[in-house]
Amino acid sequence: MGLELVLYGASYRTAPVVERERLQQYLSYEIESGNIPLTEAVLLNTCNRVELYGVTNSPSSFREHIEKGSDGMFNDFIYFISGLDVVKHLLTVSLGMDSLLPGEEGITHQIKSAIVKYSEIKLARSALGSVFNSVIRASWKIRNVYGIKAEGEEIGNIIAFKVKEKMGRSFRVTIIGSGRTAQEVYRALRDSVNKAYVITRRNWLPVSFAGAKMVGYNSMRSALEDSDVAISATNAEVGNYQLTALDLPVSLKLLVDLSVPRSIDPSVRSLGVELWDMDLIAELLKGYRLSYPEEVNKIINETAERIYYNVYFRRLDGSVRKICELAYKVAENESLNALKLIQKGKYEQSYVINKMAEKIVKKVLKPLVEVPQDPKTAEIKLKA
Repeated sequence: MGLELVLYGASYRTAPVVERERLQQYLSYEIESGNIPLTEAVLLNTCNRVELYGVTNSPSSFREHIEKGSDGMFNDFIYFISGLDVVKHLLTVSLGMDSLLPGEEGITHQIKSAIVKYSEIKLARSALGSVFNSVIRASWKIRNVYGIKAEGEEIGNIIAFKVKEKMGRSFRVTIIGSGRTAQEVYRALRDSVNKAYVITRRNWLPVSFAGAKMVGYNSMRSALEDSDVAISATNAEVGNYQLTALDLPVSLKLLVDLSVPRSIDPSVRSLGVELWDMDLIAELLKGYRLSYPEEVNKIINETAERIYYNVYFRRLDGSVRKICELAYKVAENESLNALKLIQKGKYEQSYVINKMAEKIVKKVLKPLVEVPQDPKTAEIKLKA
């Protein structure tokens, strides 16, 4: 069969954070080892989900490879999708309709970051690049037309509000990370904190952190010693540090971990400090709902089909040239037949032209639609 899109992953709906963490580590290793049977790959890793998108000539072999390599340890909570359904799922995810905080816009930016990252290292090329970029553009248009967004908030704002509920005013905070979510958290906390540190690898701070003190990771301990709250909001892809019970000063009263893999070891709870991880945050956000017109589902299906078939014929199957050749031959033959009928005067010219158009459309679209379902059969029809 021809090349096909595949998706193997888990989300907050199907797996707790510890299992998503293990899945992320396993899939990252598989990609880095170069043994995974994919011609293209993108790992989308966020606080809500871990999903591996790929292109392969054998979806079943790809799934068997993953399950055999993991000894089936993820089978109870993963989902496996192929073909058009991959595009529909990614579009739904990009719209925030499958997020812990329904409608959140941050996921679209994370999808964009993922495709940029894997394009730069040559793992995502024409097929996944086209799918991801088309989905991103389409999701922004759909959001604007139908007003799909979170209830006026993003996850950083909501977490910050709940922190303020617990801590009151005039507390000290350390925010680990300086990306989009970290900036949202700080903006929402700024009026309630009397001191703030931002742990970052940057040599500058975005203007969103006005009033905060920039600190490197090597000085994190001193910042934590001068804080009541620590919030980890680093890029989930990084996962290269973890706070343990040995790292934490007694002054800390609350820890918030928005990362997957986790940045804060759950063992810190043994010190009596309160820790909010993504499982607990999922419970905090249960009351948030997304309402949208029923028409959106139809738009998603139509948009996903357009993206998938466009990419399939141009990138995955390479059949567009054959289809164009077929269309030319069909149009030429039917035009000659129509001309003969018109010259004979047997039928009115308008009737002949309409019938000619119907035949051209039917003969061209029939194999066009069948290619993704049965490329070999369609190839034979195209040659006929």
